[in-house]
Amino acid sequence: MKYGATALLFSCCVPVNVFGLLNKANFLVILIMPVVLLVNGFRFFFFSNENDEPVHIHVEKGDATAKFWLNPFELAYNFGFSSRELRQIKDLIEKNRLLFIQKWNEYFIK
Repeated sequence: MKYGATALLFSCCVPVNVFGLLNKANFLVILIMPVVLLVNGFRFFFFSNENDEPVHIHVEKGDATAKFWLNPFELAYNFGFSSRELRQIKDLIEKNRLLFIQKWNEYFIK
């Protein structure tokens, strides 16, 4: 898949990232990434096609990205965040864990 551009949109006052990819047949595939929280440059979100996975949250800042499982709380992967940034992220997730779970359930359990 070839990477496309991202755009920050607002849907009902909730920021949503839309990410376009071209698949092997050159069809545009749109991934919607509901943004749950923006704080200190960290963007916390999940992908709209991840309802078959356990509850988790992605976080990005600049070129760095990480994924955390929320129940139980643990780091799934980290690419580019320093240990200091990971501590900040973990603190933010712990403070907002219930919000993330609530938003996940609102989005996927309809």
